[in-house]
Amino acid sequence: MFFLYNENMIYLEEQLNLIRHLQEWRGPVFDAILRIFNFFDTFPYYSGLVAFIWVGVSWRWGVRLGFLLVVNGVANMLAKMAFALPRPLYYDPSLAVIKLGGYGFPSGGAQTAMLFGALLAYYWKSRWAWPCAALYVLSISLSRVLLGVHFVTDVLGGWVLGLLVAILFIYAVRPIEAFASKYSTKTLAAFVIFVLLAWAILPAKLSFLMAVAVICAVGVYLSTKYGLYFTDSRKGWRKILHGLVGIAGAAFLGQAAKMLFPLSSFEFLVEACLGALWVSLLASPFCKRVL
Repeated sequence: MFFLYNENMIYLEEQLNLIRHLQEWRGPVFDAILRIFNFFDTFPYYSGLVAFIWVGVSWRWGVRLGFLLVVNGVANMLAKMAFALPRPLYYDPSLAVIKLGGYGFPSGGAQTAMLFGALLAYYWKSRWAWPCAALYVLSISLSRVLLGVHFVTDVLGGWVLGLLVAILFIYAVRPIEAFASKYSTKTLAAFVIFVLLAWAILPAKLSFLMAVAVICAVGVYLSTKYGLYFTDSRKGWRKILHGLVGIAGAAFLGQAAKMLFPLSSFEFLVEACLGALWVSLLASPFCKRVL
């Protein structure tokens, strides 16, 4: 694997020694706990979270979160390719509690944790907002270093990029939604054309994000046009039940994709597309009719 930078990384040996020092407590229990934390930076976690919020809590916030994760993912992948900096395991494979490929800077887990933490602190009107946001950001970010898959500088870069995405969302979401609700058909057409053009230009590894964006855009358009989504008049237990159905449906379709395309490069793309179709268009009508 070729990297633009290697031994010229900032404080390389110091950062490697820091990870070694933090991993002095490594053992079966330590590694098992870290693998649990790693789940919070995986596709099943993000897709399940979006499904639960979209179907069970609030379709509007589900839409926001779904598209925000697409933007965040594209930003992270482009930044990784631009800097092309290696992970710690490139220098010392013994540091890796789990094996990950690709570039390390900025950390996607730290970036998404900062994004979620910033939005939680901004929108949750409670005295617990900032402490909970800080705990979430720090615990996920520290776990990336302890897992041996990121340097501290990767985490700091992820924090900066995640905060920038959060600020962009806070200032842009209302005008975008107002325009989209007024000119829904034109907005859909313009968005699909933009994504398809980006699809043709951007690297192939971003294909699943582009496909998810198009499917979700069409699903949102049809669902809002024909009133397929729930209002917020449901009781709490029904919201939870519907959210769990959303997760279960996405998980079932993911397993179906694995069965249809075992060990295929299309497996992940099909899984992501089926999940996007289920959450954006099919899950809410299913819950309305069955539950």
